[in-house]
Amino acid sequence: MFKKRNFIVLNILLLTSLGTVFPQKTLYVKDFGAIGNGKNDDRKAIQTAYNRAEKINGTVVFERNKNYRITGTLRITSNTEGNGSTLVPSPPLGRAIYFSRDGILISNLNFKSNHLKYININKNNITLKGCKIEGQSYFILLSVNGDNLKITHSSIINNFKERSQYAIHSISGVSGLFVENSNIYGGIFLANNENKNAGDYQFINNYFTVNYSHLPQAMVVQNDAFYFRSIDGVHFNKNTFNFKDINRGFKFSDKGEGSLANISNFPPNNIYFVSNHIKSNSINGKQLFDFFSGSINIKIVENIIRSKGHTSVFEDKTQVNLKQDRSFLINDNTIYFDYTLLFLRANPSNKFMKSIEFNNNQLIYTSDSFKKSIDRISDSKVSSVQEIKFN
Repeated sequence: MFKKRNFIVLNILLLTSLGTVFPQKTLYVKDFGAIGNGKNDDRKAIQTAYNRAEKINGTVVFERNKNYRITGTLRITSNTEGNGSTLVPSPPLGRAIYFSRDGILISNLNFKSNHLKYININKNNITLKGCKIEGQSYFILLSVNGDNLKITHSSIINNFKERSQYAIHSISGVSGLFVENSNIYGGIFLANNENKNAGDYQFINNYFTVNYSHLPQAMVVQNDAFYFRSIDGVHFNKNTFNFKDINRGFKFSDKGEGSLANISNFPPNNIYFVSNHIKSNSINGKQLFDFFSGSINIKIVENIIRSKGHTSVFEDKTQVNLKQDRSFLINDNTIYFDYTLLFLRANPSNKFMKSIEFNNNQLIYTSDSFKKSIDRISDSKVSSVQEIKFN
């Protein structure tokens, strides 16, 4: 009998030491004291629920359609079901909201406040599903520093007015961004400043709005709606874009920007626009599409593009030698434009492009007189192109 008891105890100890897999638990924030009336500070109660969920691999659940006022920083540790409720960040704020581990799913939880600074997506494999995030106190709303962020059926709205505002922003060279069936208000800025293999971004069936009419209007400013630096793989498919008073719609550049001596080995590559509807109306527009200093493979097909007030619809300014051949395809689009359609600038000593295709596009010129520009500055030339096809 004594030996049998020891055997049982030993097995219990072994199971504990090996790590028992606990079943997933559901924790309701109301059970930790959260009220959700929009007045009471519920941060401590909500954080307690998250701390408990972190220990037992639990899911935090909010009551339906309530407003939870929070002050200070909230650390999200676990999967969350928001049930349409809203977190209302209030002063004093720091980073406001961030994540403590990888692989968290946030469903049907909203974040809205005039005081919301930004949400730090600092972990990998975070999913936002059915969420609405809205703020106006900082030029960045989602600061992305983790790979494989997924945003679906959500709204990201940045109403900041003091400068160009970004709904999604990163300078750390993230990979695997996926945005689908969402409403995005504000620009997108994604840069690879750390010389990593960054990219594989997919934007599918979204509605994008960028309105910079509140900003100083001048050609010398850099009010770009979408900016990508040293990114490999950017795919836009079946999106709608509505731009107002921007300088550039889409800018793709190498890390070196215009300084040829500092060009990195991470040129933007594999840039695809397929079946999108793009509309831009600007009083000081530069290029609607600007492929700047190092872009490699570009494919723009089957889009409807309405460009008004831009100096050019497409501009290619790759002036450096690259490690691979380039391709630049603009085919089967319907394009409305009122100034320059296509502008190419290149260094005559470089051999960088096999061919340019500009085929089967329907062109509708909307200005009183036709303006054709090949050279926009005196020393710019189209060169080193084996073949240019226009059909």
